[in-house]
Order: sequence, then C-alpha cells, then structure tokens
Amino acid sequence: MLQKTQKFMKEHQMGEPKEKLVIGLSGGMDSVCLFHILKDLGFSLEAVHVHHGIRGEEADRDEAFARALCERYNIPFHGYRFDVPKISRESHLSEEEAGRMVRKQAFFEVQKACGAKYIALAHHANDRAETFLFHLSRGTGVKGLGAMKPVQGEIIRPLLWAKREEIEKYVNANAYDFVEDGTNKLNQYTRNRIRHQVLPILEEVNSRSVEHICNAAEKLSAVGAYIDREAEKLCRLSAVMYEKEVQIFKFVFCQGDAVLRIPVLQKCVEYLCGSLANITEEHLQAILALFEMQTGKEIHLPYGLVAVRTYEGIRMFFREEIRRTEPVEITGEGSYEFGGLAFLVSVEPWDERKIFPIKNYTKCFDYDKITENVFLRTRESGDYLEINKDHGRKSLQDYLVNEKVPKEERDRVMLLCDGSHVLWVVGKRISEYYKVTKDTKKVLKVQVCGGNVHEEIYG
Repeated sequence: MLQKTQKFMKEHQMGEPKEKLVIGLSGGMDSVCLFHILKDLGFSLEAVHVHHGIRGEEADRDEAFARALCERYNIPFHGYRFDVPKISRESHLSEEEAGRMVRKQAFFEVQKACGAKYIALAHHANDRAETFLFHLSRGTGVKGLGAMKPVQGEIIRPLLWAKREEIEKYVNANAYDFVEDGTNKLNQYTRNRIRHQVLPILEEVNSRSVEHICNAAEKLSAVGAYIDREAEKLCRLSAVMYEKEVQIFKFVFCQGDAVLRIPVLQKCVEYLCGSLANITEEHLQAILALFEMQTGKEIHLPYGLVAVRTYEGIRMFFREEIRRTEPVEITGEGSYEFGGLAFLVSVEPWDERKIFPIKNYTKCFDYDKITENVFLRTRESGDYLEINKDHGRKSLQDYLVNEKVPKEERDRVMLLCDGSHVLWVVGKRISEYYKVTKDTKKVLKVQVCGGNVHEEIYG
C-alpha cells in the first residue's frame, strides 16, 4: 500500500517526503488510512477537520477522535465548525453542496496560513466511479465525466488508484482505529444511493466495473483538456468579457467547430458566476438555441444570470432588480429632478421670429395642446407617440424596438408624458402632435441640465 501510493504520487508529481501537506481528516476509514500512509512516507502534515453541525453528538465524537489522533502523533490540528443546514437554506444549496463549500473554505484557509503547496484528500477509485455516474445521470459533458483528477490545482488525491476494498483491508491489517459516519448508510443522499445500489449491480455485471469507469474517466479527462484548449482559442476570438457581462458575436462563434460551442458557453458562464455548479447541459443548450431566435428573446439561468439574443449575438449579464423611479409631476415653472438629472421647465410666449432650439436635450412643445398634468416618468402600458401630422400613432414599445434600445434598458428610458401620450422620449424624438406651429401661442420649454453628458444613454 505504501509503495503503490508513493509510486502514484511520484507519477503525478504530488510532492516529496518531508514536504508539508494539508490533509482533510474526517476521522473515517479513508482519511485515517491516508493520514497514516502520508505520515509513514515522511510528509509533514497539518490536519483539518470540519464539523458540519448536522449529526449532533456523533459529529462531536468525530471531532474529538480526529483531534486525539493528531495529538498522539504531534501533528497540528485545525478544527472548524459550520452550521451547514443554515448555510444550505440561505445559499439555496443542498446540504451536500454546502458541506463541500465550507470544507473547501477551511482547507484553503489552513493551506494559506501554513504555506503548504498541496491539500491531500482521501478520495479513492470508488469515489471517482461514483462521481462519474453522478455527473452522467445529472447531465454533463466530457469535462464533467473526467472530473476528480489525481491533481486538480492545489488538491491532490494520493489514494485515487486504490479501491475501497484495498483501503479497508489495509486499515484492518494495521488495526487502525477510525469512526463511522452514520449518514454514509442513509440512502437519502444521492451519492449513497449510487454507492449502495448502483455500483454493486454494475460489479455483478463485471467485477472490474470500478476500474473500467475510472479508466474511462482518465481518458475523457485527456480529451476534455484538448477540447478546453481549443475552446479557449474560440472564446478569445468570439467573446468580449467585461466586468459584469459577456457579449458573444454570432458570426465568429458559429464559424468554430460545433463541438467547441458548449465549452465556450461554459467558459463565459464560469467567468461571470465563478462556478458551473447548478449549470446543467439543458441550461447550456438553451443558451445555444438563442442564437437561432429573434432579437430580444431571453432565458433566465441560476445565480440570477440572464442570456439575451442581441443583434450581434448573445449578451449574458446579471439582471439587477429595476428600481422604477417614482413619477415627478410638472406643476409649474422651475427645476425638477428625475432619474439623476435636473430638468429646467419654463412656459414662454411663442414668437415665430425666435430661433427654434434644435437640441437633443432642449425641447419646446405647444403648451395649449397639453390636456392633462405633465409627468416625468418611465414607461407604462399604453404609452404612445404620434409620428405624423395625420395623427398616426405608434406605441412606445414599437418605437423603442425600432430604435434598437436594448430590452433591458427600456424600463429606464425617461419620458415626458401627457397622460399616455408621450411628449418626449428624452434624448430622442418628440411626438408630432406637440410640435410648435405657426398657430402656437405659448410653449412649454424643457431643458436637461448637462444633457449632452448623457447623450450616449439612448443614442
């Protein structure tokens, strides 16, 4: 066991004896086995134990056991306690996912503090086979099927070569004490059902099923690495990544090989979200399908991510809750604040000899044609403009679409309105009906202070 583990670690460059390693020590059989092997191979260890706040006295027992084991061999012990059920509820994660998240947090915190290069975890061949089947049943690609590698960044798995039976035999032969996690026997957890029900049936079909699944995972890992490199090239060519959004250009994206498209989308989603957890194959296929849909179509994804079909391709971003600005009534001459801008309003007698101001942010309207109270506001159902002298109408929605105002910006467009009749789409056109004519007596003059600074908002 020692020789095979040492050989495996050397093949995968997992460090040399006397080197410091952080080890995840639950107190269970697998982690106790790894603990003794790494200690006997001469590595300098710092152990991390995470209490998940789930199993009550049994979890307290496990923590005490792991601490005592480290004290017996004079190995630094780092105990962490988390309320995983609470974190699960607040983060909208399963308890399994929340548990993995807090363990990772603890491992990396200790690694950083003690300066270790690697974090050693006790996953073995059966764990890899279970993960393969779990990802396969949940929906994944080549990358997901090649998961749980011997080395993943700073995570190493020195026992990934060994089957559970070999570990059990070694622990029993050396009479190592360990504790049993009662939840490992509960089939309410997905991985336990795979462990207790699925793998045994597969091993009846072929006694080397675990080995064959692990070999397939290893090959798919290599294939996935190649696809990842090619996808990275296509991603650089077809996608522009901003701080909080990504724009993918269809013309370039669709020139790439079809097998690279989902991996490119994965990279874009991971860039924005920092993770692909909860992003399934169905989500990625739905994004891909947007390329063939009409402009404005959108889908909603986990983490509050939105993908929208644009004129150029697809835009992905986090949709913040739109805070609709309260309408501001124009009650007379003066200055009014709306949407972060100042609007100067005056009523003046009209003299046709005056030079009419042709400016995007200063407009004059025939005051006598205004029938209701005038408001500064954002759009509402039924809003419209008149687009010609024959009183032809166009809905505000159609106007904004024709002007190619992005769907996500339309609720932020500032309007000057007489009831449902839009006098002015601020920064753009005014309604034909309110234009000044030779018969105009008084004008409502509205000027946006510093409006030229905001010219690009809707232009």
